[in-house]
Amino acid sequence: MRKKNLLLKMLPFLLILALGAFYLRYTWIKIEKEASESILQIARSIEAVMPKDSLLTLKAEIGDLDKPYYSTIKKTLRESIRVNQKAKFAYLYTQRNGNIYFMVDSEPANSADYSPPGQEFSEADISDWQPLIKGVEVVTEPLTDRWGTWISVLIPIKDNSGKAIAVFGMDFNAESFRQTVFVEEIRASLIIILLLLVMFFLLRIRENNKILKKEIIIRKEAERTVQLQNEELLELNVTKDKFFSIIAHDLRGPFAGFLGLTEILAQTLHTMSLEQIQKFASSMEKSSKNLYRLLENLLQWSLMQRNVTSFNPQQIALLELVNESTAPIVELALAKEIQLSIDIPENLSIFADSQMLNAIIRNLVSNSIKFTPKGGKVFVKGESTYDNNVEIAIKDTGIGMPEEIVQNLFCLDAVTSRKGTDGEPSTGLGLIICKDFIEKHGGKIRVESVEGKGSTFCFTLPLSEKK
Repeated sequence: MRKKNLLLKMLPFLLILALGAFYLRYTWIKIEKEASESILQIARSIEAVMPKDSLLTLKAEIGDLDKPYYSTIKKTLRESIRVNQKAKFAYLYTQRNGNIYFMVDSEPANSADYSPPGQEFSEADISDWQPLIKGVEVVTEPLTDRWGTWISVLIPIKDNSGKAIAVFGMDFNAESFRQTVFVEEIRASLIIILLLLVMFFLLRIRENNKILKKEIIIRKEAERTVQLQNEELLELNVTKDKFFSIIAHDLRGPFAGFLGLTEILAQTLHTMSLEQIQKFASSMEKSSKNLYRLLENLLQWSLMQRNVTSFNPQQIALLELVNESTAPIVELALAKEIQLSIDIPENLSIFADSQMLNAIIRNLVSNSIKFTPKGGKVFVKGESTYDNNVEIAIKDTGIGMPEEIVQNLFCLDAVTSRKGTDGEPSTGLGLIICKDFIEKHGGKIRVESVEGKGSTFCFTLPLSEKK
């Protein structure tokens, strides 16, 4: 019996480890592909501005040094290296009589790495020939030559007939490329470790609660003992409630779903097909990503208080982000029979940090659902304004707020928390997070509320990047 209980306790951890291994492999492949595509895009953009007609005047001979187009192309190559810090060399080469010869490179003439026109590329291998023979783009494996260890991007330059007349190459430091992949792997590993730690502490809390309940039953025989035990439990519950009122404000719902999946797997794994297991694994992966995003949002707020948070605004499709933000809390609305309506034009974009905006929408919509009785309505509306901003409004038909609460709503030192219409707990931290994130974007938030009729939270964010 003990072995069975131990196995059931270990199963969620083993599943997380197994899924984590798949996730790490997926991340490795994905980041390698993205990194390769990134350097390919850099090389393509430079190749696109190469004067192809001018290249026809170069013969890959030392006499090219006196031709004006040689100097023009060399300046282009040197400038491409200057603005792309990850690249070390840029060059053009062609083939003649079964050999590859350099036409132009980015190195100054006094450099030890300079290759004059007509110098044979003696280290060339089959990958260097592919663009010339097949006319295809190539990203090589890390290769060590006399200049170092590189990942080369090779782009064929074709004439009007489609024949490759030369190859544009850029060499990127292999160590920098590997470091990019390694950093993302570390980040993915931290996600897995974080999930394991959260799972561990939840199980420990559950075990501790079981022990406390047993102690309460035993100590009921003595009034004094019961009283002391109740005081201890009260203190413990106050501390626990305060902790969960902050953390579980965003995590309780998604984590319940995640734990539900693991419990189903623990109970029915031996009867499930491989396809069913894969479906559950996919659901758990999505849940773990949502949990990570929620944890990261809370961490960002903490970092912002110390002015060390990252802030990366970019153009975002607003409707898509709002749908993503409200997805984890749709079940809350359905449980209270609340109609959630979203009115945002499909083509409306906004210049914002996606993670911060996600947290803002999620917190405000969650609050509206929390303080709206069953059968009520919550509206999310977004529209552009005349001053190059976007105004987003979250309106509900809930219980509203008295004026004294509205005045102190965004004050950390004021007690404005109260239970929702179904007794849901509230700490007010979500609104503090929203205000900080909105002001970080240069926006403003305002509240309109009538007790007994509902509340409207409106905030503005920039429509596009400020010039």
